[in-house]
Amino acid sequence: MTPASNEASLAARLEDVERRLARLETSLAGARSASMISILIPLIDYIRADDLPEDRKVLLSLKEGELREVHGVEYEELVRPSRRACSSYDVLGILLKEVDDEVREVFYQNWGDSIVGCFKAAERSGLLDMERANNPNRWKNFEQLAHKVESYIQSVGQGNATKNKR
Repeated sequence: MTPASNEASLAARLEDVERRLARLETSLAGARSASMISILIPLIDYIRADDLPEDRKVLLSLKEGELREVHGVEYEELVRPSRRACSSYDVLGILLKEVDDEVREVFYQNWGDSIVGCFKAAERSGLLDMERANNPNRWKNFEQLAHKVESYIQSVGQGNATKNKR
């Protein structure tokens, strides 16, 4: 075998290996995408279930110290949905600890403002203090999630600021 034919043979084998790797990468990407979707759909269904979007609206509407000032029926009309909203994000915080960064980012990008806003509303309204008076660890996963989302939003914002300066 001449050196030229040996190089041609080697080049052909290398090209074949590269084609196989490309097919494998495509196959793996498809499997990863399907796996990601199988995780995302139930999580999205969970946070959009039943009255949770409306519950979050109630929580977000609460004013500074409002829950310390209302009583009776009005108190229950504000506290019940607000508790459900906080608890749903607390559960989401637990679930998101166990998933890939890409799945987490979907929630940070699409529900990040709501997650942070709801946590701040729980603090602002006095709901968080009231709940933690009985259970000091109440909604800790929600709190951690809100802090992680804030950090993510800041890092993405800084990334965009850097891009805009160029």
